[in-house]
Amino acid sequence: MVGLMTFLKFSILLLSSTLFGGEIYILSYKLVTKGNRVSAESLYISSPMVEKRYTPIRSLKVEASRFDNDRYVIQKNRDEILEFLFKSGISIRDFSRNIGMAGNSQTTLLLPPLYIALDRVSIGNFITLLEVK
Repeated sequence: MVGLMTFLKFSILLLSSTLFGGEIYILSYKLVTKGNRVSAESLYISSPMVEKRYTPIRSLKVEASRFDNDRYVIQKNRDEILEFLFKSGISIRDFSRNIGMAGNSQTTLLLPPLYIALDRVSIGNFITLLEVK
């Protein structure tokens, strides 16, 4: 019963902060490999978005100081956030091609643009995956 109450309290805090407080961004990720080596990698973070109607899907607690700006928090926790998104069932796009007969190949993995919110509440900092209603 205590676990259920804690979950409900957490859910209400997270929902209220997502709907009324946190900044909303579009995030995407691209990784290019050539011959089994990473040749390019980029993480795109948009400017803060105008709020629309979003449904929170899942959240991740991240480490951050209250003085850190949002972009720094996202960059600092990049690996955890990407792992969280992949575990949340987000699909990636894979574009592969062979270059010549030497067995060189190029693969591009692309995480399509997603809506996320960075919420700062009294119990911590959270990245929330959002879905547009």
